[in-house]
Amino acid sequence: MLAIFGSYRGLSRPIALLILAEFFLQIVNAAYFQIFNYLALGYGYSDGDIAALISYRFVIVMVCSLPLGFWLRGRPLLPLLRSASLVIPMASSLILASLARNIYWGAVVGICLLGAATAVIQVCFIPFIMRNERTSHRSEAIALHFTSWSTTAFVLGIGIYAVNFSLHTKLDEASILWALTFLSLIGGVLFFRVKTEYVPAVKRSPKGLLIGRLPSDWRRLVMVLAPSLIIGVGAGLTIPFINLFFHHVYNMEYDQFSLMTAASTFLVTLASISVPKILRSYGYGVSITLVQSVAVMALILLALTESFAAESWAFFAAIGFFLIRQPLMNMANPVISEFTMDFVGAENQEITSSLNQALWAGSWFFSSQIFKFLRSSGASYQNIFLITALIYVLGVLWYAGLIHYKTRQTRAELQLSSSSI
Repeated sequence: MLAIFGSYRGLSRPIALLILAEFFLQIVNAAYFQIFNYLALGYGYSDGDIAALISYRFVIVMVCSLPLGFWLRGRPLLPLLRSASLVIPMASSLILASLARNIYWGAVVGICLLGAATAVIQVCFIPFIMRNERTSHRSEAIALHFTSWSTTAFVLGIGIYAVNFSLHTKLDEASILWALTFLSLIGGVLFFRVKTEYVPAVKRSPKGLLIGRLPSDWRRLVMVLAPSLIIGVGAGLTIPFINLFFHHVYNMEYDQFSLMTAASTFLVTLASISVPKILRSYGYGVSITLVQSVAVMALILLALTESFAAESWAFFAAIGFFLIRQPLMNMANPVISEFTMDFVGAENQEITSSLNQALWAGSWFFSSQIFKFLRSSGASYQNIFLITALIYVLGVLWYAGLIHYKTRQTRAELQLSSSSI
């Protein structure tokens, strides 16, 4: 264990600073995931209103991600990262001030700015690592980047519950979000502590921004991105609104939800660490299909607890199924990313990454609209979660088919190679 963590000590100082800066910026994202819906409920917003507000963020991420993926080649990333790090606390301040004064358009503008800044950081961060970190430590840097959200959510969840417990009272949501917004300014300061970056020289295509960089095999691209889009639609129906489910069905307050989120994100980290060993031992079939199938079953059982909400055991069963579903569904993501990159080939990996993020955000926008319609029509959370599970099943089955296709293709290539020797 010491050897594993010791390898992180060799990270370059600029990369270490940026990852620490990201931690403070993720405070805002984690806080909004845990607390924002409770804040909006307190100001009189319905579930449908909250879904409409959240959907603006997803559509902005979708609009920004794909053009950035094309435009950033051969350009410096640090100015964009610095700008985004300042926009995040400004956007959060605008959201909080607008909600308090019932200025709807101000909240919408703030949410759009928050989505745009988040998209910039997500698109730029890994390319910056690839350019500026030594090859021997890139894996550690990328791993820390991917765990920044879960680590922040864990620390924040424990911290919020501990503060409320020690004060013997429940702080109001707005005060907590304001305090965390100011704390996120540290992230902007740390981004400006990084002074230099390496910008590779890139020969630009004379055909323009996009032409000449299009994928060489659109069929394979569509095949592998389709299940991600399907699962994204399902995820968007559940993940942003899971705290509303626990609030309405089990009267769970934000500090209790934060504590539960802390436990789940801790399990996500442990599950993510175990993924490479599972992949090497059992392959894609187990590490993607089986793992996600169990997660879908946990979601179905979580949904069914609503029918027994009056029973004392239902609350604890719901927490248990939540703590099973989230780590299992999330631990498959790194494996899916690796499988996707391998499936499309080296020449299509950059555009695939940009498309995947754009489609994922777009699917969450689409599903937010579905959630708004369903809740406004009186649909129960149980039915919404069961619809989510059905969508997940379609995505998992698609991945199972792709894995089978890729296995047959690899086997055929090996047979052809051996016969030509």
